[in-house]
Amino acid sequence: MSDRSLADLEQRMTRLEDIHAIKQVQAAYMQLIASPRADEIANLFAQNTPGVTVEAGDSGVFEGIPGVKRMFDGVAEGHRSVVGFYVEHTAIDPFFTFSEDGNEAHVTWLSPAGIELVGSLGVAGWGWGKYDVDYVREDGKWRILHLHWYQTFETPMDKGPLHHSELPVCGTFRVPPIYPPDKPTTHFMPYSPFKMNVMLPEPPEHY
Repeated sequence: MSDRSLADLEQRMTRLEDIHAIKQVQAAYMQLIASPRADEIANLFAQNTPGVTVEAGDSGVFEGIPGVKRMFDGVAEGHRSVVGFYVEHTAIDPFFTFSEDGNEAHVTWLSPAGIELVGSLGVAGWGWGKYDVDYVREDGKWRILHLHWYQTFETPMDKGPLHHSELPVCGTFRVPPIYPPDKPTTHFMPYSPFKMNVMLPEPPEHY
């Protein structure tokens, strides 16, 4: 095997390892958000790289590790103290793009069939959306730099997405005022049966 062929093989193996590692990071996020340990999600974000942000639906933008902790403290508190509270999301069909040096990655994920429950209020809903996530290699490990969950719709379990506006409480990702965001929401345009819909993030242009 020539040196060039060997280098190409090593590069391809490294890329596959990176993809697997990033999938593991996202899977850890999905597992933790469905548990009282949601406040540990901050450990998945870049600790030493500036510009960390997280935003979900109409939550507002949370900046830096303190902001990430503040947002997911609210989710963890729901799991721990609200009777009948449960949130579970999925992330499938990832599309990867990498920076030229291989140390940054941009990935979009489809997120179908999430569930949001607040049993004490009689609220049960389906949630659909897309994750748009930037990852960075930090100290040899992949970590989340920016995470944005774009809400497509939230709907009562006994109805479809045409009834998006009929789901109280779960239809919003605003956390309690004791966990305020750092900046206002940048984008919150869920599906509507009364307009032409373009659901962000848009599909990748190249593959």
